Amino acid sequence: MPVMTRDARERMVCADGQRNADGMIGKLWPGCAMTGLTKGQFSQINIIRTVLDSTGPAHLIVSTWTMSPGDAERLSLLAADGRLLSVVVLADRSFPRCKPEYCAYVQQLFGAASVRATKTHSKFALIWNDAWSVVVRGSMNLNANPRFEQFDLDDSPELLAFFREHVEAQPVGFDAPMVEHEFAKPLGEPTTAAERRGIKAKKDRDKDLALAVTAKNAAHFPAGG
Repeated sequence: MPVMTRDARERMVCADGQRNADGMIGKLWPGCAMTGLTKGQFSQINIIRTVLDSTGPAHLIVSTWTMSPGDAERLSLLAADGRLLSVVVLADRSFPRCKPEYCAYVQQLFGAASVRATKTHSKFALIWNDAWSVVVRGSMNLNANPRFEQFDLDDSPELLAFFREHVEAQPVGFDAPMVEHEFAKPLGEPTTAAERRGIKAKKDRDKDLALAVTAKNAAHFPAGG
C-alpha cells in the first residue's frame, strides 16, 4: 500500500459535549486540520452541512455501512438546494440483502450509477470543488448517536486523491462483481492447512475457557443470589 508523507501542520484539537457542528467546527480555512471528540450531539450529515457552509456548492462522496431513507433524503435535499453538485454513496455489499427497501430508495434518489459497493465498514465523507478538498473521517454514522464519537477533518488535495482513488476503484451498483485489492485479505488470514488447523485449535481452546469461566461465575453468583 502506498505511504503518503505530508509536511507537519498545525492541527486544531477540540472536545465538546454541548455545541453543534457549526459551533464546534466553525468556519474552515485553507489547509485546515482538526480533530474532534463529541458526545454524539451531531452526526456526519451535520458535519457535511457545516463544511458546505464554508466551501459553497461541492461534490460529495460518502462511505457508510448502510444508509436509512431519512439520511438519504437529507442528502437529496442538499442536492436539490444546489449545495451538492453530485452524490456518490459507497456502501457495504450486504446493504441490499439486509435492507433491500432502503437500498432501492437510495438508488431511486441518486441513481444506480451513483452507488458503489464493496466490503466496508469505513465512515468518511469527501467534499470538494475547485477551491476545497475536504476529507472527513471518524466513528460517526450518518445519523446521530448519543455516545462518544470522534472525527478528523482536513483540507488536503493529497488525502482527497487517496480516498477518491479507493472509491473509484469499486464497482458501480450492487450487482457488479467484487474487486479484490492487495490489502483486502485480513492480516493473519491462514494460507496453509497447518495454519488453519492452528486457528481451529485456538478457537476450541477459547471456547473451553469461556465455558469454564461461565461455570466459575455461576458458582460464585448463583441465580437469585
